[in-house]
Amino acid sequence: MAGIAIKEQALGTIETSAGHVQSLDMSHSVWASGTFQTAGGDANEQITLVGCLITDIAIVAVKSSAGSVYLISAVAAANAINVVLSGNPSTTTYLYYIVLRAL
Repeated sequence: MAGIAIKEQALGTIETSAGHVQSLDMSHSVWASGTFQTAGGDANEQITLVGCLITDIAIVAVKSSAGSVYLISAVAAANAINVVLSGNPSTTTYLYYIVLRAL
């Protein structure tokens, strides 16, 4: 099965290798992203992001963990992402995060 190549034409518009042009109706864009090293000692962690809003959408994933902790919740807050893990993550756990903001 052959793949389809997608080429961006202009902001919000793509063209496939079959020549179809489609407008993208985006509702959010990536406002911030990165990797965070946990402080450890508690299942609650806070990723400080100056400018983060409570209306933003936070997406967080465990990149690596010395223990067997997993993500329970991640919520955007004023200037931060509040993260709850299943247990003490220690200082060798890393989290990936992405923050989406409405356009």
